[in-house]
Amino acid sequence: MKQACKYNIIRFQPYPETQEFANIGIVLYAPKSRTFVFRLLTANRHGRVTQFFDTLDKAIFQNAVTLVRDELKRIQRMMATMEKPEALYDELVRPREDIVAYSGHYVRFTEDPETTVAELFEHYVHHSFAHQPGHEERMKASLTKLLISHQLAARFKERTLGNALYEVRLPFVTENSSPTIIKPIHFCHPQSKQLLNHGLQWKATMQQLFRMKVATPEQTLFTYKAPESNAGILRDAFEETRIQIEELGIRMLDIEEQERITAFAREAVA
Repeated sequence: MKQACKYNIIRFQPYPETQEFANIGIVLYAPKSRTFVFRLLTANRHGRVTQFFDTLDKAIFQNAVTLVRDELKRIQRMMATMEKPEALYDELVRPREDIVAYSGHYVRFTEDPETTVAELFEHYVHHSFAHQPGHEERMKASLTKLLISHQLAARFKERTLGNALYEVRLPFVTENSSPTIIKPIHFCHPQSKQLLNHGLQWKATMQQLFRMKVATPEQTLFTYKAPESNAGILRDAFEETRIQIEELGIRMLDIEEQERITAFAREAVA
């Protein structure tokens, strides 16, 4: 029988003042069965982390992981005998400005906490989703189906805009002198810096096309997929990116707002 579990992502943040972090593990607690399980990077798997924090001494990461593993093992032993184990779990993951911190609570229903924590570890730490079709490829497929269902697909084709000095390939563009553009863009990044860089890179790309007068902001739509969390640093980064893109005049619509996306596309070919 499935039971509700709390889980939190373990984050390594050697410079808390920058709010940048790397996901290094998962903790999960199932109140009904009083099960506490965790998965954590081993101390010698520091490559991805030290590449991200390129000025960091690997010994700092290794010592931090060793201390966290010891603490989690101690808590795991205590859970079986404590009167209020959930309170201990909540204390473990409470917000703090330490070199190792925990995300906010997430909930997952599962029959097997051990298997679930392994799956979550692969997703958040090893980025198993990177071996699947990318977010934007899936969004592109969704938009193609939407346009087909409204007999609009023939008017929007993958095209290159620009000139010999600066060319940009875009997935949905009308073929006229003042084209309408629909560009899917995802914001499902594990780091706020990556999210901002991705969004602002596309802002700069479109800004250059506007300067070249081969596209216009009012005829450009970004359909986006936002971070899963409605709060926290990733949501803040997304909102900041969205504001800057919209200040350029580009329209932004959630990929799920299919009626409004269809209305934009239909108006373009009217």
